[in-house]
Amino acid sequence: MSPSNRGSSDVTAVIAAHNDGLCSTLESAIAGGALFDTSTPVLGEVLRLAQANPRGLSPLPFFPPGTTNEQSMLFVFGSPPPAGALSPTPNFVRSIVDFSTQRFVFTNEERLKLTGPLFDNYASLAALRDLACGLAGRDDSYYRNLAQFHGDLLVFVAGTGFGQAMFDTVSLFDHARRVNIDSHPELGESDPYFGFRWQQTFLKPLQQWLKRTL
Repeated sequence: MSPSNRGSSDVTAVIAAHNDGLCSTLESAIAGGALFDTSTPVLGEVLRLAQANPRGLSPLPFFPPGTTNEQSMLFVFGSPPPAGALSPTPNFVRSIVDFSTQRFVFTNEERLKLTGPLFDNYASLAALRDLACGLAGRDDSYYRNLAQFHGDLLVFVAGTGFGQAMFDTVSLFDHARRVNIDSHPELGESDPYFGFRWQQTFLKPLQQWLKRTL
């Protein structure tokens, strides 16, 4: 699938503006001596709590009183991150959730919960800054030379993940030998990997691509 007809300058500008403030915030934090973001453990913690006691009340202080551990998991994975948190696009959602039924739409909850113990205890502010400032268009360090890549490219795009930013990045690989884009606009960022159909949305496309390229 060619990315050439996928570009949208309006959407690209929105993504850049969305990341601009976060880029400045992270640069200021690093200049002030901060090194790590300690909010990442929340992702693992909500999964561990939902696995251990789904109907129990969440002990985490930033959820409304009466929120169960399972509800907190759905909220964290099914809603855009709060203002100031890392979210590469304005509509970034990790997994699509039907809040009327309190269920994931595509993601297999039990499969997702297995990742709870695997989350890091912190994230590098420098890495987060590189992402935000790159998407804001203020630092091209990590994508200015993509045109020099001449190999095969496989790109997974989820609708409420990086979305248009992925198509914009692919367009920079203008000397790639072959570009394959596996796009699922209906899915959240994590849905292709943790969904009930993860073999169809992730594993099989990867295997087919590897067979063609190896």
